[in-house]
Order: sequence, then structure tokens, then C-alpha cells
Amino acid sequence: MSSAAAPADLTLTGTSSSWQLGGLSLSHGWLPRTNAAAGCAALLIPGAQPLTWRQGNVDQILRPPDDLLYLAADDLPLLASAAQGWRLSLDPEPIIQLALQSSGHRLSRGRCRRRLQSSRGLQLRGSPEQGAVAALRQVLQLGQTLPTAGQNALTAAGLEGVILQLLCQVLCGDLIEAARQQRPTARGSKAQIIDDLLHWIANHLHQPIQLEDLVRESGYSQRSLRNIFHERFQCGPVQWIRQQRLERARQQLLSPPGGATVSSVATDCGYDHLSQFSRDFRCAYGLRPSELLREGRRNAAS
Repeated sequence: MSSAAAPADLTLTGTSSSWQLGGLSLSHGWLPRTNAAAGCAALLIPGAQPLTWRQGNVDQILRPPDDLLYLAADDLPLLASAAQGWRLSLDPEPIIQLALQSSGHRLSRGRCRRRLQSSRGLQLRGSPEQGAVAALRQVLQLGQTLPTAGQNALTAAGLEGVILQLLCQVLCGDLIEAARQQRPTARGSKAQIIDDLLHWIANHLHQPIQLEDLVRESGYSQRSLRNIFHERFQCGPVQWIRQQRLERARQQLLSPPGGATVSSVATDCGYDHLSQFSRDFRCAYGLRPSELLREGRRNAAS
């Protein structure tokens, strides 16, 4: 799990305190009227006074103790009023991973990621997530009252994981519950997750793709992914990705864009070394990529 650096705007005016807890940056005091730092989302938890935020041309009021404001990474400034309370700056990826695990991998990564890419007010009174908000407030208040040594002890005891679990319930609890209650379809939830993964692969064939990337995107272990790919494609994920790269290269060589070369096609299909591309291509199709490119140019000229 990556640890996001503490955003610069966590220096607050008035009485305030801050606490770095692994990948979480926690601050208590005046909430600055700014958006989340670059690449970092934030959850604002108002204290005793309501918090007003602007969505479009409409001001919305969030009232403690159950209303919160989630600011997506790189979003525009939204706070319309000064307020006191907690600010949790976080990396959304660990939240996504926990949501996938909590749903038994029935929830797709894409749907969860889209949820966390949008700023929104959370009015959770009467919802199952209300209990998670209350627990989160109690944990934060406990940490605030402790000296640095006590905070360090909570960090070592795994408090970051507890807070992340609570954040997962607060931000994605309804998605998790809906995914758990889904009846298996003819294709099944696993098939949908793999379809999303294949779509992601197709959009990233020009980049290096490691097994760790597939684990992160799907939520499945390397062993599970190998089994799934063998069941569906009769080969492992690495071999399947190589096949997709070579098929994309074949299509580009047959219908070459203007100025295309074997080297440019190889690069566009994720190959760093031209010699490796030529060997793989000849092994797969029985001819050199340069021969297919000449054929493609002749067809285009005729």
C-alpha cells in the first residue's frame, strides 16, 4: 500500500493538531477552504458546527455528527464556509482494495473507483454506515487526546488498518452490500470482474504490465488469475497479454498509419526491444514484421 505524503495545506490556523498515521494524514482544527492535495483525497468530518459546501450553484449544509464531506483527489475547491473538525487525507486505492475484499470480489474495481472519483456530501443518519461514522469519531477523539508516544503505540498496533476499514464502510458500504446481495448471473460476478480487467489491459497494452498490476486491478491473487486465465483462454495472463500485443501489432502492420515503422509499431504495442518483438512476431505468425508492413503499404497504395 502506498503512503501518501502529508498535503501542504494541512497547516491550519487556530488551535489544531496533526497526526501522520501510515498513509493517512489526520488533522483536527479549522478546516481550510481548499480542495484535496494533488493525487490525494480527503474526508472532512465537521465538529460541533455545520459545514456548508457548494455543488454547482447550490449550497448544501452538512450537520454533525452523521454528515461528512468527501473531496475527490484533484477536485475543485468546494467549501463554502469555515468550519472546525477533522480532515483525513488519504490514498483511495487501499479503500478500493478493502471494498473488493469485503464484497467477496463481487464489486468491480471500476465501479468502486468511479465512486471515489467524485466529491459528495454524505448524509448517513438512519443508514447502516451511521455506526461506522460514530466509531470513526471515537477513534479519532481517542488519538487526539494521547501524547505522541501513545499515538505511536496505536500506529504500531495497526490503528491505520482499523481506520481504513471504517472509511471503507463509510464511503463504499452501500456498494459492498449491494454487491453481496447480487444473485449470480449466467456469467457470474467473477466473469464481469475479468471482463473489466481485460478492458483495462486493452487500454494499457502500450505500457509495461506486470502480474502485480493485474492483482491490483482485479483484487485476485496471482494464483487465482493464472487459474482463471487458463480456464478461459488456455494460457496464463502473461502469455495472453503477449498474444494481444502481437495481434494489435499485426493489425497495425496490415493497415499502417502514415509514417509507421516496425519500431514505432513495436513501441505502441508495449515492446521495449525491437529484436524481442521481431522474434515473438515471427514465432507467432511465421513471417517478419517488416514483410507484413511492406504488404500493408502495398495494399494501402493499391
